[in-house]
Amino acid sequence: MHHGECSSSRNIHAQKSHVLRHDYQSTSRLAALLDKLSLRENHNDTITQQLSDIPPDERTLFVTFSNGYPLTKDELHEFFMRHYGDIEEISVEEPVESRPPLYAHVTFYSQMTLFRVLDGNRRVKFMTRGKHLWARQYVPKKKKTDV
Repeated sequence: MHHGECSSSRNIHAQKSHVLRHDYQSTSRLAALLDKLSLRENHNDTITQQLSDIPPDERTLFVTFSNGYPLTKDELHEFFMRHYGDIEEISVEEPVESRPPLYAHVTFYSQMTLFRVLDGNRRVKFMTRGKHLWARQYVPKKKKTDV
């Protein structure tokens, strides 16, 4: 590419994934800038529409918290949007007893995002806001069928 043909949106997008793994404050500013410039993934493009035909269970991450150290829906949303984007829905366990939630489900628009989070591992560990969380691909419980 010649210097005169440099596309700043392509450069920002290419550098985005590398930069987002670093310093929280600059990451937040960069994410806000990208939102303003509309450079985040566009969920209306053809590839994303084809990928979203994949059932939600196959695009969902099962996240567990350290007992007594849960994250809220907003904290999970902030964490995953900051690092990966592409969130369709987040649901946090609502325990019946008076105990903190132990798990959450994070569904992405694209299964590719789920694969990026797992980075080839069956289970990954993250730390945010001083709290640990473990993530793996969601596996729905099998329904009992009458035979």
